Amino acid sequence: RLPDLCQLDGEAIELGVGMKFFCTIKDILTSEGEFWVEREFFSSENERKFRQFKEILSIFATSYESLKDVYIGQLVALHYETSWHRALVVSKSDAASSSLPASARVRLVDNGASLYVNVAQLKWLPEQFYLFPFKALECVF
Repeated sequence: RLPDLCQLDGEAIELGVGMKFFCTIKDILTSEGEFWVEREFFSSENERKFRQFKEILSIFATSYESLKDVYIGQLVALHYETSWHRALVVSKSDAASSSLPASARVRLVDNGASLYVNVAQLKWLPEQFYLFPFKALECVF
């Protein structure tokens, strides 16, 4: 069951002052002094759960409905490179104001990358996929 899979074993979800963790920087520093990193789980069991979660997402996302419109803060599915990802809509353009299709800037919440995509590439994502903690973390410099 997906909810059971989303319970991480012995991992601190929130980081406190002085906590250390391994990560990979995935995006550039913005003018507001923020950047995103992909956190590495401490245990191989939690990495296994994450891989299984991604496999389940890949199986179901292909059958989900493509979106015509999105809202800022919406969690969606996106096929990028060779796999499906959870993506958070950060900003969007309005197709009504131009001849171009609607586009959105999304943040891949499990690796921290930021992309501009056509809204039609995004798929609806059921709430059960919100349960697994984001693997990427926003950092402020």
